[in-house]
Amino acid sequence: MKIYKKKSVLAILTILIILCFLLYLRIHEENNKYLKDMKYFINTVEENYPYQEYLNFDEKKDFYLEAAQSCESLEEFYKLLKSIVKPYNGLGHLFILNAEEYYLHQVTYDMALEDRLISLENDNYKILNDNEVKATYDQLSSLTGTTLDKVKQSMYENQNGENKENVHFQKYDDVLVIKIDSFDYSLIENDLKIIKEYLATYDGDCIAFDIRENSGGADSYWINLVAMTSDQDYEYNKKVTGRGEISLSYVKEEIEDAILHQSKDDFEIQVEKKIESQNIYNFPKRYILTSSKNFSSADTFVKFAKESNYAVSVGEHTKGSGGDFLNPMLLELPNTHIVFRMDACKSDEIGSKPDIAVTGDALQFFLNMEK
Repeated sequence: MKIYKKKSVLAILTILIILCFLLYLRIHEENNKYLKDMKYFINTVEENYPYQEYLNFDEKKDFYLEAAQSCESLEEFYKLLKSIVKPYNGLGHLFILNAEEYYLHQVTYDMALEDRLISLENDNYKILNDNEVKATYDQLSSLTGTTLDKVKQSMYENQNGENKENVHFQKYDDVLVIKIDSFDYSLIENDLKIIKEYLATYDGDCIAFDIRENSGGADSYWINLVAMTSDQDYEYNKKVTGRGEISLSYVKEEIEDAILHQSKDDFEIQVEKKIESQNIYNFPKRYILTSSKNFSSADTFVKFAKESNYAVSVGEHTKGSGGDFLNPMLLELPNTHIVFRMDACKSDEIGSKPDIAVTGDALQFFLNMEK
């Protein structure tokens, strides 16, 4: 009897030891997963991020790796990544996508696919629709309470004009100011219809696009504005630079025959954009009111206006990360399937210096200027 009890206790102890060992292996494997993805993230950014002069990973790399190894959940690792990119303030579109941003990207790319602007083979589209990525963001959505259905509903309401107005009109004597708060892709169809109809009632010769609160969206929004409001055709030519194999591969997929120069570490491309007039309206005097909030496609609008002489910009130096007409790359961490993004290229300056710099109220300055 005693021998039987001893064997039972021994068996139980053996089972407990095995379970503890398996638990240890699982925790170790999880920690390795976060460590592997941190190494991948650091290496990818160091090799491909176009704004290398602002990158300071070297002095903090050991801390990042130790912190990743200590992570015990996907949510903790995600928050760690967010804290790493926060100091860059979006420079070069360096972001870790949260659940809402992921769903916004997913719906936007679905809309672009419906509009035949991209194909099923688009690299960003494929990442957004990867099943493991979807599972990761369904888990992370608990942090914000955002769901795909909520985002879809909001964006389709944008298309139908059911959400708050994005475009505001104000006449000052003979001057028309059109305030546009966002260049979001889902707003384009409804907003352009509203703008086109309002312009038909305006008999002046001076318009100003007030984009001081605009942090970007889709280039196709403002491209349509240009084509609608001028009887001229425009060409935009600019050299931009990038670095790294991932960035180079992305650019080659997006723009054919764009590479001008390529070395071991970097490359240079020629960006060309032609905008043909829709010959609807022609306003001889065109202005853009700018601010330090103008980012991404809002910054590209200002850069284009300066390079092509489409409009005179008045206001503050813009925030930047525009000018290459390329959507930011979406990149997937191989183990956690968290998505981060960054630009493949950069222009020669961060932001755009306006034609007329104003430190105070740009609108009031502009109106005084036009009196």
